[in-house]
Amino acid sequence: MAENPDDVLHVEGGKPLNGTIKVRGAKNFVSKAMVAALLAPGKSVLKNVPEIRDVHVVSDLLRLHGVDVDVDGANGIVTIDASRVQLADVADVDTLSGSSRIPILFSGPLVHRLGEAFIPALGGCAIGGRPIDFHLETLRKLGATVDKEHKDGIHITAPNGLHGAKIHLPYPSVGATEQTLLAAVLAEGKTELSGAATEPEIMDLVCVLQKMGAIISVDVDRTFRIEGVKELQGYTHTSLTDRIEAASWASAALATHGDIFVKGATQPEMITFLNVFRKVGGKFEVTDKGIRFWHPGGDLKPVAIETDVHPGFMTDWQQPLVVQFLAPGVLGRLAAAARGGPDPGQRPVDRARDRVREPFRLHQAAGRDGCHHPVVPRVPGLAAVPFPAVQLQAFRRDLRTDPADRTRHRRAGPAWWVQPSDRGLGRVRPLGRARHQPDRPRLCRLPRQTRSVGCRLRLIRPFLGSPL
Repeated sequence: MAENPDDVLHVEGGKPLNGTIKVRGAKNFVSKAMVAALLAPGKSVLKNVPEIRDVHVVSDLLRLHGVDVDVDGANGIVTIDASRVQLADVADVDTLSGSSRIPILFSGPLVHRLGEAFIPALGGCAIGGRPIDFHLETLRKLGATVDKEHKDGIHITAPNGLHGAKIHLPYPSVGATEQTLLAAVLAEGKTELSGAATEPEIMDLVCVLQKMGAIISVDVDRTFRIEGVKELQGYTHTSLTDRIEAASWASAALATHGDIFVKGATQPEMITFLNVFRKVGGKFEVTDKGIRFWHPGGDLKPVAIETDVHPGFMTDWQQPLVVQFLAPGVLGRLAAAARGGPDPGQRPVDRARDRVREPFRLHQAAGRDGCHHPVVPRVPGLAAVPFPAVQLQAFRRDLRTDPADRTRHRRAGPAWWVQPSDRGLGRVRPLGRARHQPDRPRLCRLPRQTRSVGCRLRLIRPFLGSPL
């Protein structure tokens, strides 16, 4: 599955999407489960694996470290034999370092198996600053020595082995939570991780580690307690389905006035999305085999959306859901009904708004009649407009706009919210005093009465970004 920059998808729109589609495993879980196989000198089998490029990237990284990997894309099965593990050549790892940020998660397993790990410069998705400080600090607290002065990257060793520790995350980072779990299961003693992320993909990773022999308990206050064990064994596991893909098909059904049955979609992981889907005006039916989504006819309804960590509304859900409001005529009626909604409020990721901007650019290129919202005008007719695809990869879960601000403003006291970039804010009156920093989110203090019980907050910007 080599990446070809010349690949082009030609889409002929104007027709409703009807039928049945099957979704496979969650890409945000599958890659981490593949890395977990490094912890045990044996064979692991992962099922319901999607046939995506991310799987092949991780497979190549594992092979560089001497692991045998067999990918059966047709049947969605990946078999990993980590009986032999070796340090990879620095140059070879570096060739893949720009493809993903997954190498940082190799640290714990490699230190346990080999006593050291090398982490090259990390790549990943263009969604803003996502420093790996949480990862490195976690490893240090577990007893690792981190050398960031290496000419080719980061060298991690543990002369005395890894040991248990008390770790607190100032923000529930998914990546740092995964890092701690992978490193602590074989560390000596007990590890307590507070302020952790509890996404469904993380809980499925906990299930994998428990199958391998780990002892992990989870408290309701986002605290994980890991008791280190001497050794682990291989696993056989079926991945949970991808809630991002399921929500994308649901949004497609709504945007095209279609009727789609998403086979394999499950309700527990999508409760928050289903609530918003119903508020917008969509219909769905949950069955034992999947979820049916359809447009019931009539106008859609404005709704305020703010992304947040689980169990909040996923950042990856907002972009496909926003597209439905770009259908001809819909935006004009919504703008007339409520100038402040729908608003995909952006909390975890700043540059993810680029994925929302591209459909807006497409609509502007198709035409403007001056009667609709200045940011996203209605399309007066169908037109073919080329635009680049802004893609999120699977390896991107340090979701912070600015680590210092995130830590500082999470303390007790007045509430804060992250306003989108201040480009073109001439028409917007911010709530309270804002930090003026071009092309960065603005942190605004909310008045105390706004945060009182029962008070409904209407967000002031109808969409992310600036006039395009």
